[in-house]
Amino acid sequence: MREKIVYVESESDKIFLIILNEVKNLGLKDSNIINCWSKDKLSKESESIKEYLKAKDIYIIFDSDNQVEKTKQNIKKQLQQNPKKEHRLSDKEFEQIKIFLLPENDETKHHSKYCELEHLLEKMAKESENKAFYENFCQHYKEFFNKIKQIKSIQSEQKERTKCWLQPYIIIMLCLERGFVPCGLNDLDPIITTTKILEKNTEILKKLFHFDLEKLQALIDFLNGQL
Repeated sequence: MREKIVYVESESDKIFLIILNEVKNLGLKDSNIINCWSKDKLSKESESIKEYLKAKDIYIIFDSDNQVEKTKQNIKKQLQQNPKKEHRLSDKEFEQIKIFLLPENDETKHHSKYCELEHLLEKMAKESENKAFYENFCQHYKEFFNKIKQIKSIQSEQKERTKCWLQPYIIIMLCLERGFVPCGLNDLDPIITTTKILEKNTEILKKLFHFDLEKLQALIDFLNGQL
């Protein structure tokens, strides 16, 4: 079986895939989950993608943003038009790439309130055994977030609460479950922190999200090469 390289558009996507990989035993290497930092920066990865295609399977997982066809065309443009000529993918190379648009890779299920990873995560949390805690967390976190915005302006990429709730939610619940802050979880790098959490706390994480959610199965099948 060929090794898989997965390109995602943000840090939160990478964190989620690292956790999903551990819980569902998908066989991915954490180092092979590559954060592009934006779907509009995928062209910067074209050189590595072109090289990887010679021996590895390439997966791209982006938000649909309620623009399925436009998002697909943008991916194609990022890899076939924007890069330097020598790094552009041919049609044959591009056809080898597997693309999944969150949340479910289904054009009929994408709309403005259900068109990205955060929406899928919210469904997973709401249907988990930790539902009551999650709902209280959301209420108080939103209030806290809004108060902070009144005191200090927040960077544009953090304006929406859903973009930055994942790590605090995990850390707070972990601390409550264990009764203390586990050593090393105060690392400022959320990827390193997530890796440390997974070393001994996978069972706690399973309570925070419903990993058997039907709406998640399409992504799992995709990463298992079944779609």
